[in-house]
Amino acid sequence: MPKVEEGAIAIADVYAQSLYALADERGQADAIFEEFGDLIRYLDDDAAFASYLADARVESDRRKALLEKVFRGRMSDLLLDALQVFNAKDRLGILAAVFERFRAAHDEKQGRIDVHVTTAVPLTDELRTKVSAAVRERTSKTARLIETTDPDILGGLILRIGDTKIDTSIANHLRRMRDALKARASQEIHGGRSYFEGA
Repeated sequence: MPKVEEGAIAIADVYAQSLYALADERGQADAIFEEFGDLIRYLDDDAAFASYLADARVESDRRKALLEKVFRGRMSDLLLDALQVFNAKDRLGILAAVFERFRAAHDEKQGRIDVHVTTAVPLTDELRTKVSAAVRERTSKTARLIETTDPDILGGLILRIGDTKIDTSIANHLRRMRDALKARASQEIHGGRSYFEGA
């Protein structure tokens, strides 16, 4: 799917919240979440189709007919009707953003949260369990771990939960120590004392 401009994220959120409210009201939130995810993966795999849907030069009536032909009877009426609304407003280009906001609403309702975990080596099952337990203790939510390995962090781990970053890597501690030493040296030099006095 094409990348979404930042200004479109607020619009995507409005569509996602409306769709989620309807899906939840009808007891279809889980099913719509699965179908919507399948649709986004399909569009990721078929760039030409995704581009066609997002192309503002294509008449909405042509896209409407194509959506009906391809998806009617193969996905829930609620999701297809939502796609037709997006089409009528020339918003099919922000489908991926709508899905991400829908997923966030679904996760919130289900008590789940994305946790980005960066470690020097891959997590063991035991560490996954510990990280998940720590996240639950801190947030009261179930963690969905999104794991990345980065040998440059020199041990430890970095967690990102939403906008909050928790860095326990050795590299981070070394940087803090280095910065503290630099600050101390600077203060002593400005104070007219030798940093190496008594060494």
